[in-house]
Amino acid sequence: MTFAVEHVQAVAHSPAGVEQGELPAAGHHRRKRGLCRARIQRGGEPGDGALRGGAVISWPALSLGRVRAEVVAAQAREAAARAEYSRVVLAAMEEMENALTRYRTARVRVERLQEASAASERAAELARLRFSEGVTAFLQVLDAQRTELEAQDRLAQGRTDAATAYAALYKAAGGR
Repeated sequence: MTFAVEHVQAVAHSPAGVEQGELPAAGHHRRKRGLCRARIQRGGEPGDGALRGGAVISWPALSLGRVRAEVVAAQAREAAARAEYSRVVLAAMEEMENALTRYRTARVRVERLQEASAASERAAELARLRFSEGVTAFLQVLDAQRTELEAQDRLAQGRTDAATAYAALYKAAGGR
């Protein structure tokens, strides 16, 4: 996303004023006098000695409409680049906010899963203690251990989700 923002910034800062520099000042008519460019070209077959020549006279008033159209087009390109820049920046901000929200949610979930895992670990320990004292059957110990392993599995998955959300947050912040 960072590359897109930099690219749009470069386009947005290309000046439309370059085309405006070709326009004559208001109320002031400029014209170039004399021969602007002469061109001599060899024509025909090689060796026939024929030459062609011509002069080009340039007067800005002749191309004033074209220059104005180029100015308008450059201004339109600049406005489009600004709009694209705004779109890219807003998309980057949205991506950052979404990543931050996902990471916060994942961290809260991990904290709750840690509490649940600790509680199921205590429950399994109590079930083992009660079995060793002959108060409960071994089936209750197995059930408590199964619950403990499920809680540990959910905690591991929650930590993985939090790490993935953190990586997405890092990327949204401009990391690679």
